[in-house]
Amino acid sequence: MKLRVRGNSVRLRLGRGEVARLGRGERVEDAVAFGPAAEDTLVYAIIVSNAAVALGARFAKNELLVTVPEGIAREWALGESVGLESTQSVGDRGTLAILVEKDFACLTPRAGDNDADAYPNPAR
Repeated sequence: MKLRVRGNSVRLRLGRGEVARLGRGERVEDAVAFGPAAEDTLVYAIIVSNAAVALGARFAKNELLVTVPEGIAREWALGESVGLESTQSVGDRGTLAILVEKDFACLTPRAGDNDADAYPNPAR
């Protein structure tokens, strides 16, 4: 899973296996360690929730958690749709844009990138 944060937006890109796991209701997560201690780690995850009514995100205790309603997750995982998107209020700070996408293979391979689990790029 890839994470991109820019301004008040967050985007997750999931490979084929991760999309399949999410479609089965499983949690998908990854982490970035910025130092040796546990509290130096940023965990980012996406989960399915039967209580959620819309795509949402929260951040607490070094974890970014994106929540997808159960029916939407299943439909997205089995369908042709590329992405899910939503916005949520962050109070006086405006809105947070949330985007979850299927990850496509790069058109130009880059050293160190592994596209083995990516969806075939439709531009190829």
